[in-house]
Amino acid sequence: GGDAAFLEQFACSTGPGFEDEVEEWIRTYAVGWLNDTPRAVFQRRQLVVLEDAGAVVAVAAWQDIVRVDLEGIWIEVLAVAATAQHGGNGQEVYDIVVHELRTVERDGDVLAGLVHVDNHGSQRMLTRNGWRSVAGWGDDHELWVGRM
Repeated sequence: GGDAAFLEQFACSTGPGFEDEVEEWIRTYAVGWLNDTPRAVFQRRQLVVLEDAGAVVAVAAWQDIVRVDLEGIWIEVLAVAATAQHGGNGQEVYDIVVHELRTVERDGDVLAGLVHVDNHGSQRMLTRNGWRSVAGWGDDHELWVGRM
């Protein structure tokens, strides 16, 4: 209950609808997603909250993904609080997540996630880290993949 209340106050949106969706997922669904057994156990779901002085500054969530065409880690969300955005904080959070993923047992070294077509900041950061868009994904998202 405390974790859910803590996350309910997380704000990462600066206005665009795709940022609103991420913020809503974190505030409303993240804790349930993490505790959705047996899926959460089978997929080794993780939810990481980075804090500074008692305030949430970033949230990341991932799970194992094993499909015929992909084995690795599905990045569910990687978000930086609106008050901490820019200045390299997104890259820093990305680096922390990838460092953590390199230390845990997993089913492959591929990273994958959906990115909104208008989320140019995330696209630039992922491109700098060797990711690429591989397919359109319905409602204005693209499937992006990278490697650890």
